[in-house]
Amino acid sequence: LAMIFGDISLSPNVYARGDASRTPPPTGTVLLTGATGFVGGHLLLDILKKTDYDILCLVRADSPAHAKERIAWNLEKLGLPSVQTCRMTVLVADLSERWFGLPQKTFLLLSKSVSVIFHCAARVDLSLSYSALRQGNVMGTKHILELAGMRTESAMWVHFISTYGVFSKSSTGIVAEDMPLHSP
Repeated sequence: LAMIFGDISLSPNVYARGDASRTPPPTGTVLLTGATGFVGGHLLLDILKKTDYDILCLVRADSPAHAKERIAWNLEKLGLPSVQTCRMTVLVADLSERWFGLPQKTFLLLSKSVSVIFHCAARVDLSLSYSALRQGNVMGTKHILELAGMRTESAMWVHFISTYGVFSKSSTGIVAEDMPLHSP
């Protein structure tokens, strides 16, 4: 439990900024994680179809070509149309690593160029222990929040999608930020 409580602390530059009732800007760049998964594949197509955003997909892969192949294979597997657009680019990255395994200069550039983050990448084998899921899921999410926290001139919108709600004890299905980690 000590590890979990240590993991939930964030650096001081990560905090809610601005008016949460405002809507994100109508154009700009979306950073999407999880485009090679079920939710991310659907989300990728919805963002392309329903918005004017450019999309930057962070993908674990050996090369940009391999990253594009992984997205294309996922869309095909899901029975979704293929994506061939100049509005989508891929960046080979690993969320579990500091700065996503990218050079610090590239990570800083992301903090200035991204307007909205949709973070739905996760290892979803819920039979694994916390320590087995920690690096990719917990630390990956912390790295996403750190990226958003680096943006100083305006707020960066972060949308976090998680399977945690599958096991929620909430009668409404909503898991609030201040919900206790364990039952009394």
